[in-house]
Amino acid sequence: MSEFYEELTEILELDETVDASHVFGDEWDSLAIVSTIALVDETNGVFLEGNDLAECKTVQDLLDLIDKQKQA
Repeated sequence: MSEFYEELTEILELDETVDASHVFGDEWDSLAIVSTIALVDETNGVFLEGNDLAECKTVQDLLDLIDKQKQA
């Protein structure tokens, strides 16, 4: 999981590594969302829709969405 957080931090261009409690801000733009789709596909083998990702407000929301897709 730490590798996922590190990759997500890089996508978001943040200085400090994110964790589940991170609240997305201005860094959660369309480029970050597209890059996150690729990251999740690569690391978890699931495809997420951009519209669903755009609704995520925190990293925990993102993790919950990944879990939901894995169960689908």
